[in-house]
Amino acid sequence: MRYQHSTSKKQIINIYEIGGGIENLSLLKTIINTQTLSNTLLFLVLDFEKPDRVLETFFSFTKQVKGLLTDIIDKDAIKDVIQTKENLLPKTLNKNLISIFPCNISIICNKYDIFEKIDAEKLKWAAKALRYFSLINGMDLIYHSTKETKLTNILHATVT
Repeated sequence: MRYQHSTSKKQIINIYEIGGGIENLSLLKTIINTQTLSNTLLFLVLDFEKPDRVLETFFSFTKQVKGLLTDIIDKDAIKDVIQTKENLLPKTLNKNLISIFPCNISIICNKYDIFEKIDAEKLKWAAKALRYFSLINGMDLIYHSTKETKLTNILHATVT
């Protein structure tokens, strides 16, 4: 994809989709390296149509990506990304409780409107767990619903 703002020079944006769950994550080795790490943004789409698998998918994804990154990326580059992300956190936050993830990840909670059918207590705990784990790992958390135009607009603005 090529992007050009009226006042800037052309930028090339590479977008890769690795579908099929975590089985294909080893393909990240072909697109992420020490030079591209700080400019790479991964999106993890969690499907709330299967709420019992949301946290399992989150943990499997983050564990495998972290393992891949430590295998293929220079340790100094990882430290630089982590330091940059730590500097963006609120000063009041206890940084001893945080384990910043060595890559920029946005978590998209897709089909959020499915929660209407789920017990309110389960919704509350699932949302709290995702907020907690995304915060301590320095990840963005975005809820999306195809029925809510406002959420779709926020997601579109974030991605572009």
